[in-house]
Amino acid sequence: MTIITLALLLAASASGFELGSGRRAASGGAALLSIPAAGDIVDYAGLQIERNSLAIESGYERKFELSDLDRIYVAAGYRLANFSIGAGVSQLGKDDYYVERVNKGSLSYHLNVVSLGIVISGKSLEIGEGYGSFSAFAIGAGGAFKYQYLKLAVSVDNINRPRLDENVPKENMLTSFLAEITASPKVSLLGRMVLEKSEKPRLALAQYIRVTESNALVWNITGNPLTYGGGVDIGYAGFSINYAASYHPTLGFTHNISLGYNFQPEKAVAE
Repeated sequence: MTIITLALLLAASASGFELGSGRRAASGGAALLSIPAAGDIVDYAGLQIERNSLAIESGYERKFELSDLDRIYVAAGYRLANFSIGAGVSQLGKDDYYVERVNKGSLSYHLNVVSLGIVISGKSLEIGEGYGSFSAFAIGAGGAFKYQYLKLAVSVDNINRPRLDENVPKENMLTSFLAEITASPKVSLLGRMVLEKSEKPRLALAQYIRVTESNALVWNITGNPLTYGGGVDIGYAGFSINYAASYHPTLGFTHNISLGYNFQPEKAVAE
């Protein structure tokens, strides 16, 4: 059982320095770029949000239905004038066995339809029974572009190739491409592709279906590894609750539930 759990811990850490978000869990890693959650703002510098808007999110994830892989995360993002900032923390594992903590911050500058930003992340590992602790920090950059019904984003993470210990390989640089196409007022098509040296591209395709203005259904399919999933996004007066589940044919189900708040004053005035 110990060997199996350690193998799953490696799989759980495959996202590197990512915090994650409830909506991304429901869409297989793709992001709703038109209304990014707080975790999206932190993980992908440059995502465009409205002036004076505020996003807050906290979540809980149980990966492959194993309590040893439980993860909690909290994130917040805010835009003032042409700048936006994001910050968040996450923790995976149990204090007496294995703990992985990630601290992350982003800073972005928005200019009309284009945005640019940087990300700084720190990760620490603590292994129980006296096996020690390890830490590393990573630098990333990103940008976003929007034009009518099309929104695009790109992110380059681990630019400095960090590593947790001199005896382990350096982290690979990751390049992520995100896209959202608003096919109709009720349907958005989402996509993500992650490129990593010596690895097959990781792909995700999702559909965000608005049942009402504040409530939506999501489904997704991802490749490498192949998983299927989806979720529900329920909102009221800026608050939201999101539940997502994904299924790996070999490892089983992963569940994620998050609570969020998204305040966009300019949109509220316009309505």
